[in-house]
Amino acid sequence: MVKFVSHPEFKKRIRTVIETLKISDKEFAEQGGITRQTLSGYLNTDREPSRSTLAKWIRAYGINANWLLLGEGPMFRTESKPDQPTDPLAQRVETVVRALREANADDATVQRAILAIVTSEEPRRLMEKAEDYGKRKP
Repeated sequence: MVKFVSHPEFKKRIRTVIETLKISDKEFAEQGGITRQTLSGYLNTDREPSRSTLAKWIRAYGINANWLLLGEGPMFRTESKPDQPTDPLAQRVETVVRALREANADDATVQRAILAIVTSEEPRRLMEKAEDYGKRKP
């Protein structure tokens, strides 16, 4: 196991990532393949995450490994920012919302589309609705 140069600072960087991403400790832990209790151990004791867990977080959230481990450079890699969803469902939602917004859909329609995606309605049907909105004249 690698011992990090400044362990208290490493703990702070993990907490900063979680807060910046605006996600729960549980969600962050699960993305790393660990439990919330294990993450708590990393944040509150001398335990350190495995290389595998670190790699999962770095890959999933676009974290700059040098920043996470050493505190050097920007928090996120430039090719992957925290506001770019990595989850396939989030990507679908973002695509449909963008199409509906470009077609000047109202908020209620956007909300229904999001609900439909989350409850597994076929996204293609939603895209057709977005195209219909684009054909309407304001």
